Amino acid sequence: MTQAEIETELLALRSELNEQATRAKSREIEWRRLGLIAKGSSILASLTGLGFIITNLMISKTPSNGNFHDQLVMMSIFMILLAVPLMLIGQALHKSPQLVIGRS
Repeated sequence: MTQAEIETELLALRSELNEQATRAKSREIEWRRLGLIAKGSSILASLTGLGFIITNLMISKTPSNGNFHDQLVMMSIFMILLAVPLMLIGQALHKSPQLVIGRS
């Protein structure tokens, strides 16, 4: 091979490596975005569960149907338990390993 062919091949390999790095970085950004969405959903579910608990406490002073109180408690427990795996998934997706490509 001549020097020009080797340089052309090296330039093609460098551009391919740069494309792969760009794709990997965009994939990492998308995963981090999904992680933030999962964390936000977790916070929203937690706040919703807290709202059900507060509503149940405020309504408990007035005479009302006992089934309604039980449903509020069950919905609050469900929302809070839903928040736990969402937070774990969000944390796992958001803390993805950094892509390091060395230059020489």
